[in-house]
Amino acid sequence: MAWTLGQLRTFVTVVELGSMTRAAEQLGYSIGAVSQHMSALRRAVGSELLLRRGKGMVLAEAGRTLLPRARSILAAQKQAEMAMLGRDFRSEAIVTLGVFGSASTRALPSIVRALGELYPHIEVRAREINVETMSSAVIDGAIDLGIGINYPAVPLPPMRGLSWTTVASEDFGIVVPAGSTPPAGEELAEADWILPPAEELFGRAMRLATSAMGIAAKETHIVTDTAVALALAGTGLGLTLATPIMMSLGGPDVDLRPIAPASGQSGAEAGGREIIVLTSPDPADPVRAVAEVVAEVFRPRMGAMSFDHQWNRIRETNPDHSANYAQRWRTLAAAGHDIGGEARFVNAMAPRGGRILDAGCGTGRAGGLLLGEGHSVYGVDLDEFLIAVAEEDFPSGEWHTGDLAEFDFLGAGINDIDVAFCAGNVLSFLDPASRRQTLANIKSTLKSGGRFVAGFGAGRGYDFADFIEDVESTGMLVNLKLSTWELHPYEPDSEFLVLIAERV
Repeated sequence: MAWTLGQLRTFVTVVELGSMTRAAEQLGYSIGAVSQHMSALRRAVGSELLLRRGKGMVLAEAGRTLLPRARSILAAQKQAEMAMLGRDFRSEAIVTLGVFGSASTRALPSIVRALGELYPHIEVRAREINVETMSSAVIDGAIDLGIGINYPAVPLPPMRGLSWTTVASEDFGIVVPAGSTPPAGEELAEADWILPPAEELFGRAMRLATSAMGIAAKETHIVTDTAVALALAGTGLGLTLATPIMMSLGGPDVDLRPIAPASGQSGAEAGGREIIVLTSPDPADPVRAVAEVVAEVFRPRMGAMSFDHQWNRIRETNPDHSANYAQRWRTLAAAGHDIGGEARFVNAMAPRGGRILDAGCGTGRAGGLLLGEGHSVYGVDLDEFLIAVAEEDFPSGEWHTGDLAEFDFLGAGINDIDVAFCAGNVLSFLDPASRRQTLANIKSTLKSGGRFVAGFGAGRGYDFADFIEDVESTGMLVNLKLSTWELHPYEPDSEFLVLIAERV
């Protein structure tokens, strides 16, 4: 067939951008030249490649057959050019990744950053696709791979030309206005509900979830867009269900609460969803590489870490760092040094028998002292060695290994917290890309009126003004700034900041 590389490049660009006008702008052609390329390619193939559907275009059968092969031809041509320049670009490729709303918000920046570090010669182009049609987009060749959703209560059927891998799973919770508690029992059935259309997989899964709660939900609002559903829930116009990742589309005016099970059932029976990566059964190596990166980004909920935290880099450089750090605090305590300043501060803030989150708990040195004051203490740290020390030294606490930015606090039952605190310069070790996500995740654990307190030193890569701005971006109200855990006032030239913020 007498097609040209220029015609194939035009065809691929038109399909990816969904418009001859946008393709002309990207390629630097006139619309007439794009139309001529498409007409010549159609004649060479002997069949229609694209069909008009309303104001848009869809791939015809011949177009679906040609698209992945056209991409391979263009990639091979580029590899040949690079080889002639003496460069080994065996992984050089353009990979098109289908994404949807909450996946874009929560994971896409991390995916792009990781790919740039691991596979700098793979160019990834993101395409927002309706999650309900992600499978078809992969099968039709409109995208090389996609991030999709599978609802175990309404599972995807096997499809020819499609393979998928589960990379994360999360349970549904009830979305309510910030600071409020969800209704229970008959109140749930009487409440207004915000649900997706029943004909969608999400809609069917949500209705099965409310049925498992022992109610027939009153379908007051039918909404497709998750962000709109969360906004309606935040104003008190109804209840809806969501998962922790979906909550990234909401604002500070909504909370996610665990589902109270119906009589004779467990909360898990209300169901949830799985994040899946969809590809063809035998994807090309560059597509497979991108799929592996996507999986690693989403797997924090299954034990992996997606952010490049300074603490992890230190441990990689010095494998004995965690053990040395733990021994240092034990030595200081044995020698009679005062290591309880932060704990005394938090104890003074908390009600008696309070619920306290030690965020970045390390060995549990502060949380352990608070246990001795009669509080319930929950600690989370990404260092599994330090968590093991905390479990050994303070067995009455609840200690969890996890990334504060990604940890599923709701799933772990860590909510309605009176005081959450970060001691020991924890915040300065965070990957800057994770800071706001970490603060928002910690804030989600607080009850209405619950408070967050953190302290760290200047000159550690996290400017105090930036930190305050990040805290305020979560919707928390900054109450007080101090320069020490001993309540000294904060001055513009202070070398240490202790900040108290409140969930309002």
